[in-house]
Amino acid sequence: MPSNRRQFLQSSVGLAALSAAERRAFSQPQPKPAAQPTPEQRAWMELQFGMFIHFGINTYYDVEWSDGTLDPAKFNPTQLDTDQWCRVAKAAGMKYIVLTTKHHDGFCLWPSKHTAYSVKSTPYRGDLVGELVKSARKHGLAVGFYYSLWDRHEKSHDTDEWAYVEFMKKQLHELLTGYGEVVELWFDGFWKKQRVAGPKKAKSTAKPSGKTRGPNGMRRSSRPGGRKAPTAGRWTISTSTSSHCSPAAW
Repeated sequence: MPSNRRQFLQSSVGLAALSAAERRAFSQPQPKPAAQPTPEQRAWMELQFGMFIHFGINTYYDVEWSDGTLDPAKFNPTQLDTDQWCRVAKAAGMKYIVLTTKHHDGFCLWPSKHTAYSVKSTPYRGDLVGELVKSARKHGLAVGFYYSLWDRHEKSHDTDEWAYVEFMKKQLHELLTGYGEVVELWFDGFWKKQRVAGPKKAKSTAKPSGKTRGPNGMRRSSRPGGRKAPTAGRWTISTSTSSHCSPAAW
């Protein structure tokens, strides 16, 4: 057999064997690629270091938590200096600032149209959220909002699940449309509802409204696992003392 013919047959057999091996390889289940953050999530991760400010009606009563019955008349920050807060954050190398807009007591640091339990019922009568946002923009800091899903002042929280959902949507609409770009929305307090399957719509007296616009950033849950978190969007899971993201959180 001529050498060139022998070489041709040998190479043909080798190619056939290689093709068979390749077919076997491709016939095996391929591992799924690891989940990757979205561009918005990567941008949030790159912020790295920020300031969390827990300030509200409880500050003026020297308590950590309250039940929604404290008198707003005592809330009167006469020496408020949100520029100073932001200067400190900037000097420390922080890139963003998160404000507790409403804690579990239900007291709002902005003059919400949907409750009287807010800064508009105080001697201060200002908009602390607006003041903080203005200072943050001035000092080049991104802005995030903490919002408690537990509201001990709002009666519908315990009496009408769907009415309360609508109440929250209206308040979040105020926060997410009235203060410019928001890079983080931090939800807290949902453990009060995690032991039940969810609200039964048949018992509701409220009619659902349209969708509320969300931030181009991260939503954050305050309890590990986030089992009851909404399926829309992705979540970073944190605890009250640290902030970690589980591999499945993306």
